[in-house]
Amino acid sequence: MALMRLFLGIDLPDTLRGALEGLQKGLPPGRPVPWENFHLTLVFLGDVPEPLTDELDLALDGMRFCLPPITLSGLGQFGSASPRAIWVGVTPLPPLEALHRRLANAARRVGCDIPSRRFVPHVTLTRFARDTVDPIAVARAFEKRGRVELPAFQPYALTLFRSHLRTDGPVYEPLADYPITPDPTI
Repeated sequence: MALMRLFLGIDLPDTLRGALEGLQKGLPPGRPVPWENFHLTLVFLGDVPEPLTDELDLALDGMRFCLPPITLSGLGQFGSASPRAIWVGVTPLPPLEALHRRLANAARRVGCDIPSRRFVPHVTLTRFARDTVDPIAVARAFEKRGRVELPAFQPYALTLFRSHLRTDGPVYEPLADYPITPDPTI
């Protein structure tokens, strides 16, 4: 049975992509995420059998999604002693966390194996091979950059992405979009 490496995320507007590309400058050398790959992952689904992909699409197609504007702010890293990635975070947003839980539960209901782990909404800027960057260099880059806060954006679609892993980095293929309506309480 064919497997597809999938995730649910939010594509970013071009204006934010340009700002994220600017944030990559001054970071320790690594493998910068290409402009076209910037996204906000909501749920990583992993390797999913094709029949489950169809079931997930049907489940998501029957759901309504509503979110207020999202603000990207603050730099962070995965891997403290040996940094694996540098990212820009998301200003805490309870509706985004609720959407993450709702999507993970929907994926579990159709049979996807979603591990329970803390949700850290972020957009990856740069990745590092194991033990190739000094954590002190990362700390200095963060200090030099100072406070990071990008303009808020209103997401209008949730996207089911397929990730094609390649030696020169992943390529993300959008498979389906599900409308997000702006939060009417704002």
